[in-house]
Amino acid sequence: MNKKILVITDISRTLLLAERLGKQLYLDRRRELDNIKPNDKYENYSIIWRPGREYFLDSLMIKYRDRFDVAVWSSLDRDKTAAFAKSFFGKHFRNLLFVSTCNRE
Repeated sequence: MNKKILVITDISRTLLLAERLGKQLYLDRRRELDNIKPNDKYENYSIIWRPGREYFLDSLMIKYRDRFDVAVWSSLDRDKTAAFAKSFFGKHFRNLLFVSTCNRE
């Protein structure tokens, strides 16, 4: 019986960058993001996937799916975590072992 390796990743600022639209950013940050087209949007956020997304998804979710279980954890609230994970994982979202958040109060 082969055991799978569990890969748990954070979503925000690890797999993607979600910037609130209209938010004032430091000048150097604005310069970094000026020429980057968002990959997706959720409510008032622009979502930019980290480079290498296709390779990451193809490797973990297709090529080596018999070796890895993939899950998401985030300190964001449940709705944002689910929306950002759906954006990043796309058709692979349903294959995540779990999506978990912590209660920040």
